[in-house]
Amino acid sequence: MYRVPRKATIQKRTCLVLLGAMAGLILSSCVSNPTGGSDFVLMSEEDELQLGARMHPQIIQQYGIYRDQGLQNYVNNIGQKLAAVSHRPNIKYRFTVLDDDQVNAFATPGGYIYITRGIMAYLDSEAELAAIIGHEIGHVTARHAVRQHGKSSIVRAISAVAGMLTPLQSGSVLTGYVGGALLSGFGRKAELQADGLGAEYLAKAGYDPESIIDVLRVMKQKELFEVERARQEGRKAQVYHGIFATHPDNDTRLKEVVGAADKLQVRPDAVVNTEAYLSRINGLVYGESSRNRIIRKNRFYDRGLGIKVTFPEGWAIRSSAGNVTATSPDGNASLYFGALPIAKRVVPKTILRQNMGSGNIRESNNITIDGLPAFLAISDHSKSVYGKRPVRYAFIADPNRRVGFIFAGAGRNDRHDIAADPEFIKSIFSFDRMSDADFRAARLPVISLLTADGISSYASLAENSVLGAHAEDHLRLLNRAYPDGEPVAGKIIKVVR
Repeated sequence: MYRVPRKATIQKRTCLVLLGAMAGLILSSCVSNPTGGSDFVLMSEEDELQLGARMHPQIIQQYGIYRDQGLQNYVNNIGQKLAAVSHRPNIKYRFTVLDDDQVNAFATPGGYIYITRGIMAYLDSEAELAAIIGHEIGHVTARHAVRQHGKSSIVRAISAVAGMLTPLQSGSVLTGYVGGALLSGFGRKAELQADGLGAEYLAKAGYDPESIIDVLRVMKQKELFEVERARQEGRKAQVYHGIFATHPDNDTRLKEVVGAADKLQVRPDAVVNTEAYLSRINGLVYGESSRNRIIRKNRFYDRGLGIKVTFPEGWAIRSSAGNVTATSPDGNASLYFGALPIAKRVVPKTILRQNMGSGNIRESNNITIDGLPAFLAISDHSKSVYGKRPVRYAFIADPNRRVGFIFAGAGRNDRHDIAADPEFIKSIFSFDRMSDADFRAARLPVISLLTADGISSYASLAENSVLGAHAEDHLRLLNRAYPDGEPVAGKIIKVVR
């Protein structure tokens, strides 16, 4: 008969004791929620406030603050008005507009609420902005972030004890929260609760709670467009984590939640403030542009490095962390461009070989591009966004400034020849240093308002837009006219210039 070793028995008993203690902790951690019901939490309100304060600088470092104090004050004033009628008016709320083009808004523990300039471009009134903010305040008052933190912490701790593992440190839990809940939301039940709370706060503050439905409609259109575009470009769609990712446009449950706010005696003169809001976003930076990296149609400018690259016309261009990827309209070809620091004395061929990975090198040449030493080659069976493919590489060295530039292009259906190689080569040789005229042209694309004349169509407006690929669709989405609407004479519409 097999006997369990004494050491293992002691470990087992210890685990049972710890798990029993945790079960007691779980029961004792269910506390009353300000919005009603009970919460499972592992932290006090003081701890919650401290957690939010620790996360704030990390979020600011990642996204950056949008540098328009007037707009920041406008958003803060609306937020404070809503927070004052919430279930937790006692805590200090902080509202921040982030310099990020993604359509997003989120709340962290302790009353820290963030909204991107990206989502603000698609809103049409102050009431709609209030709907977004009210929803996020609902997450704070219902302590959804704290619940999420508590559940993940206890699951990790139980797993650690059951397996006699070392528990994760708090920093890892924090990282997991930022990477998870902020992107995927808190689950359908929590999102619906935040909708209901947000509608209640809107009504109490004098806004029409039906604004949530108006926001939802345009964001659902934006999501459908983004999903289709991502499918064509062979990438993951970037859709809003909160209200919209979990609710269909005709969600009857959502309408019931919002409709419940009718009992709160909404004033007949409920605030909308369409013109006031539009005037606030007139000049708002739009799209994937930072202060130094600008995309205008099919051209990429880096004002900090003073260089430009022209990509094939009609290709979708996306910028992230200083790197740029251009994708063909059918999604079957992709060209990457990025910069990296180098030593003053470098050999382009050596650096490029280090970045190619394994594979046979062919068609290699030492060349000069814009007066700078460069190396051009094809590497067979290299890693690409489409898997192992032949990749067209180029490396350009600027030794004086100690920076190098790398291109890498591949096709989805390539096996030996590179179908889009002529387009890749043309883009590589378009690399150039910016002139004074280029610096003037590389201004930030911004939202601009005009009154529809009854003659111009979105197609004609797109011809003069700086948006590049899908400009017509973008303009329709900005103006609630997607997929086939046209400007209405006399109505204020948004364009991008």
